Parts: sequence; C-alpha cells; structure tokens
Amino acid sequence: MQGLWDLSKAGADILMRLAKKNKIFVRRSFKLVKQLDLEADKTSSEFESEVSSLALGKELHKSSGNATVRKKQRKRSEQVGPNKHSINPLDTKGLQGLQWEYSKDDLTLYDNGEKQPNPVSLETIYQSIMEHREESKLESRRYQMACRKMQIQIRRVAKTCSEFTTRMEEAESRISRLEDEAGSHQSSREAMKKQLEDTQWKLTDLEDRMRRNNLRVLVAAAYQSHRFECYEYGESTGKVLARRVRQKAVKQNVLNIIDGNGRNHTELEGILEVLKGYYQDLYREDIMYSEQLQKESQKYGRVQLSEIPVVEAVKNGAKIGKLYKLLTELQVDDMVQQNERWIVRFGVAGEWVDQSLAMADTTFLSANLKTQHYKTLMDLYYTPAKLKKWGTSSGSCNRCGGVGAEITHMFFACPMLQGILNEIEVFLKKITHCNIQVTVMLVVLRVVDSPESMEPVLYKIR
Repeated sequence: MQGLWDLSKAGADILMRLAKKNKIFVRRSFKLVKQLDLEADKTSSEFESEVSSLALGKELHKSSGNATVRKKQRKRSEQVGPNKHSINPLDTKGLQGLQWEYSKDDLTLYDNGEKQPNPVSLETIYQSIMEHREESKLESRRYQMACRKMQIQIRRVAKTCSEFTTRMEEAESRISRLEDEAGSHQSSREAMKKQLEDTQWKLTDLEDRMRRNNLRVLVAAAYQSHRFECYEYGESTGKVLARRVRQKAVKQNVLNIIDGNGRNHTELEGILEVLKGYYQDLYREDIMYSEQLQKESQKYGRVQLSEIPVVEAVKNGAKIGKLYKLLTELQVDDMVQQNERWIVRFGVAGEWVDQSLAMADTTFLSANLKTQHYKTLMDLYYTPAKLKKWGTSSGSCNRCGGVGAEITHMFFACPMLQGILNEIEVFLKKITHCNIQVTVMLVVLRVVDSPESMEPVLYKIR
C-alpha cells in the first residue's frame, strides 16, 4: 500500500512539472504570435505609404507635359540650383538623404552628401518597389502560415494540458479512495483483532473449565453377594451407573478422584476441593454463555447449588445415590427460594405463585405464552440488571435509560409501557365488566389482589 502511494505521488509530481512547462511554452507562443502580427501590420502600412507616394509622383510627372513649362522649370532649376526646387515625396528607411527633381523624361536624384546628379528612371523605381512589395506579401503569407501552425501547436499543447489535468484529478481521487480504504481496513483489522482476543479468551476459559470438569471418580461398591467392585463414575454415564449400583449394591464410597489435569486425589480435603470447583463451574451464572453449560442448566434446571450441603454430605461419607437425592432436594429448595423472591418483591402469598404456575396450562392456549409465563415465574430472562453482573451490560433500560432494569421494570414499571398498559386496562374493563386493575402482579405473575376475582379473570383473559 505504501509503494502504491509513493508511485502515485511521483506520477502526480511529474504531471505537475509537465503542466508548468506547457503553460510557459503557451505563454511564449502567444507572445511570439502577437509580435509577428505587429511586424506584419507595420510592414504592410509602410509599403502602402510608399506605393501611394510613387503614384502621386507619377501623376505629377504626367501633368507636366507642356514643353514650355518644363523649359521654365529647367531654367529656373539651373538658376536656383538643385537644392532649392527639389522635392522629397518619400521619407522611407532605404531612401533617406536623397532628393528628387522632375525632368522631361526622368527624375533626377541628388545625393545630399556628394551633390552629384544620379539619374534614375521612375519606372525602374516603381518596378523595384512593386517587386519589394510582392516579396513583402510573400513574407507576410509565410508569417501567417507560421502563425497558423503555431496556433495549431498551441491548441495541441492546450489539449495535452487538459488531458494531464484530467489524469492528475483522477490520480488524486484514486489516492483519496486508497486512503479511505486504508482507514477502513485499519478499523476493520482493529475490530477483528479485538474480536479474536475475546474469542481466544473465551476458548481459553472454556478449555480450563472443561479440564476442571473432566473428573474421573473411582467408586467402590459392595453388593449383597459379598462381591466388591470398583468402577469409574464419569460425567455422562455417572447417573445411570449410580442408579444401577443403587439398585444392587449395599454400600458405595468414593475412593479417589482424578481431576482434568491428571492429578489423583485420595484424601478427603482434595476430593472436597475438586467437587467444590466442579459444582461451582457447572452451575455458576456468570459463565452461562457456554453452550455446553446451557445444556447442563436446561437438563438439571436452574439449580442454585450451595457448596455446603455437598461438602457436608461428602464429609459424612454420603453415597453417590444420596448425592443425586441431594441435588433433587436442592431443586425443590430453589423453587422455594424463587417464591420467596416474589413474596419480597410484591408482598404476594407464595401459594398464588404455585397456583399461577399450576394453572398455566389452562390459562393460556398458546404454547409460547405458557413458556414465557414459566420463564417469568422462574426469572429466566436475561435482563440488563442480570447482565450487569457478568460485565456485558450497563444495567440500564434500553427504552427509557432507567437504572436497575429488572424483570419488573422491563415488563411493567418502564415509563414507555404505561400508555399501552392503560389502554389494556380500559379494554379489559369493557370486555369483563369487572373493575380490574392492571398491576405489576397481574402483568408479571398473572395474579390479582383478591381470590374472588381470580377465576373470572383467568377464565375470560385467554
């Protein structure tokens, strides 16, 4: 890209120099043409004056045909002298210092310096002047032809200059386009570099978590037939194996755990640390962008695992089957905690939340509305307030810009929704003939303030 820029810049400099030289040549050519025109006009005017003077002298010579008059003139000229009655009809550059005297047959030309007569025929002078005039005309024609050629050459030079100017403008526009493309490429490279760094960080984090989650748990199982068996409790088949062992075995204990880095943990503290990191990585909310972890969360539900029950169960020598039972209990506890959150937010009784969830199948005919109702009750929507915990959002509402955009704000408390909710309230009062108040509990949880108005609302609003 830099080489192309230098080449374009050098070409532009060369074109500028050629344009300057052509402008100087054109100015000089115009100046020379003007000088030639002035000289041609001057020469033609001089010749015209000479011809007019000679024609006047010839007419005077013809008018003096009387012999007596000529004799008197000759005698008078002899008495007075050649310098007294001489006339000077011409005052040209080539005939300066010469005087004329008319005679019968010819004109006598006297030299002022030598004072000697030099007879010259008038016809001879006229003929020489005409020849000189013809030569001047030819020279003038040559000058005109040269001027025409010069004008043609000037036009060619002007056309070349215009072409050079056009090429220079095209080169400048191309250079500007290249600069714009270079800037856009630079910005796109920076964006791609940043995106690559983010992707690399996510891949590294995902590899670390997968390495930590790749546990190999060795379990010892004792059966009623006094047979002792050791098997490996893997991540994908562990639940099936545990169910099978739980059906046949009498007792099963964890012997050791091999983590993702290949280190073997046989002591209780090491086993607890590995399990602690495993459960925290699997159910932590700030790493839910991983598809694998999203699948796991959908499989087990949004279980908010606490590390204390798991650690206590392992310390007390809990069996693998009991660990799964503990997970199930934690799921139930999570539902209870979720209900407690709604009670704290709205002051509504917990049984209303359970009843709203249980009546979702009969309340809504649309499968999408049922799913949305379940997600709302379980607080599964990723609102700006929730995304703020993970550093991917500022936590403000994208409609009104308010801070603390939780699910209640996004579905009810946003000022941009109040006009729509008021229209819905008027419409519901008309079709149900009930004094229904569109509150946050009705919008979010689909519950009303009094149990008496619960059934008609659920029956008519579908």
